[in-house]
Amino acid sequence: DVYEALRAEGNLKIRVYEQCNLPVLEKLRDFLSRGYNTGYGDELFRIGPFKVISDGALGARTAYLREPYTDVPTTCGIPFFSQEELDALILEAHRAGMQIAIHAIGDAGMDMVMNAMEKARRQYPRTGERHGIIHCQITHHDQLDRMKAMDLIAYIQPIFLNYDISIIDDRIGAQRASTSYNWKEFLDKGIPISGGSDCPVEPFSPWLNIYTAVARKDFHRCPEGGYQPEEKMSVYDAVCMFTKNLHYAAGQDAVLGTLEPGKFADMVVIDRDIFKIPADEIMDIQV
Repeated sequence: DVYEALRAEGNLKIRVYEQCNLPVLEKLRDFLSRGYNTGYGDELFRIGPFKVISDGALGARTAYLREPYTDVPTTCGIPFFSQEELDALILEAHRAGMQIAIHAIGDAGMDMVMNAMEKARRQYPRTGERHGIIHCQITHHDQLDRMKAMDLIAYIQPIFLNYDISIIDDRIGAQRASTSYNWKEFLDKGIPISGGSDCPVEPFSPWLNIYTAVARKDFHRCPEGGYQPEEKMSVYDAVCMFTKNLHYAAGQDAVLGTLEPGKFADMVVIDRDIFKIPADEIMDIQV
């Protein structure tokens, strides 16, 4: 309501693509019955994907894992829905034609989300849906292969490395950590990646996110050489993640994301050439 009021007043100065967190089936059905769906709106305010949060977070040991936490082996984390509940929500949104983007941090949480999406697709085949998973932090090679086969988008937040570098080995052990936060592998497998900030949990700045994707260091520029340096992204790929890729994820790549005839000329001017400076300086970029 607020976004629509701002738009009507001529006071909406940014383009908004709103994820809709509707964790109860009755709320989702009411939302749809009012005529809301992915694509509702115009170039300034548009309703985007159906969203729910399927599990917790790594720091609190509530991300839902296939195997127990290494440092607290009495828990695998918390799934916020049963498989049946998640199936029903995703089926309802998919059947209605909504795009879907579900929060899943743990590997078991990702399994649940992909299981639900597969069931919905079998019942109601669609094309061009651009479904995806938000965060995708604790992963395995088989899950990335499955995401590629399902043509899913990965909504990732590189900035999480700033804190998680210091806890990940303790939380899940070196073996599971070695296949987690592996964004270059996503790219190598051809999985679309859309960048995000997770603001207000983390700072909004895209430069901090691009820095952590490229350098794989915390804000103190540690560790030397970067965490799992084989997973460093190129500056080009990291910039794409926060420009054209996110508009692909929003289904607006025909009009946004690259500077070419026929598209909106949305741009910023920055104080240095991001493609020529050392990776450690990217976090200092100013608009």
